Amino acid sequence: MNSQPRQLESDDVLDAGEIVALRQVASPTVSNAIETFQVRPRGEGVTGAGIRCLFPEFGALVGYACTAAILSGQPAAPKRLVSRTDYWEYTRSAQLPKMTVVQDLSAVPG
Repeated sequence: MNSQPRQLESDDVLDAGEIVALRQVASPTVSNAIETFQVRPRGEGVTGAGIRCLFPEFGALVGYACTAAILSGQPAAPKRLVSRTDYWEYTRSAQLPKMTVVQDLSAVPG
């Protein structure tokens, strides 16, 4: 058995054991590790007090993020700029386990 962690590539799929192992690592630990990469200032990207776990009984969520960016602070365009069905297909075809992560780019997120 190899005790060295493997180097992941962007198209690698984690096995079930790796997903279980990742659930044992607290989010602050991951954040602290990322800070050592020095890709942004340490105080940037901190989650505000409005974000909280609504279902702690489920434990940590680990999976592949299906990401999207929105602007909730402005009315929808008369003709959509992007296809919702394209996003649904992207999400449907994503590797399991998966979750949707949406970033609201509005000045006052909604």
